[in-house]
Amino acid sequence: MRLYEPITAITDGIISLMTFAFGFTLSWFAWHAAPQSSIILPGLWAAFFLTTGIASLIATYVHAVQLPPKQDERVSKLMIAISGISLYFFTLAVLMTSGGTALVTRLWMWLLIPVGIYLTFVTLYYHYIVFILYSAAPMLLALACWGKALFRGEPTGLLLTGVLVSLAGCIAQASRKQLPPLNHNDIYHLFMIVALTLLFAGALTSLG
Repeated sequence: MRLYEPITAITDGIISLMTFAFGFTLSWFAWHAAPQSSIILPGLWAAFFLTTGIASLIATYVHAVQLPPKQDERVSKLMIAISGISLYFFTLAVLMTSGGTALVTRLWMWLLIPVGIYLTFVTLYYHYIVFILYSAAPMLLALACWGKALFRGEPTGLLLTGVLVSLAGCIAQASRKQLPPLNHNDIYHLFMIVALTLLFAGALTSLG
């Protein structure tokens, strides 16, 4: 079968396989390696990577098969909705690495409000820019929290670098620059492969 957008589909598939592997590794760590009192942080990281893997798997399908416009929009809505949910878990992981379990316990329900607003917007008004704007807040929060922690001497360098690489990928994608045979989405995916690997390594480091 001929792929509709072969490089984009393949790189999305790689991201999906990677993040599933990262998520299952952290799930195992949460249930088997971490003390019972410490399973929340690896659990949050696992949820982030697994939901990212699901979104990337859907994206692989979108770019592999040329769908009719309405079906493409429905599947794409599902993809960016799940991506938004993954950022909820990412935000909680950022907060926990910065303020501990008590901070997450206080805020996790309140943070469901922007997630609900985001999902409503995605349902009513599908446009990728909605996801870009929504994802900016967690990224900036991560930069602030992990940058401050790094300044204090905490081992957040890998996490911080992962966020910076991710932001560079977003800029590359938004610029719509192409490096044939790579289009802007392919370039973004290459950035994200590096960024997600750094985040996984950083997550493991933060877990000790």
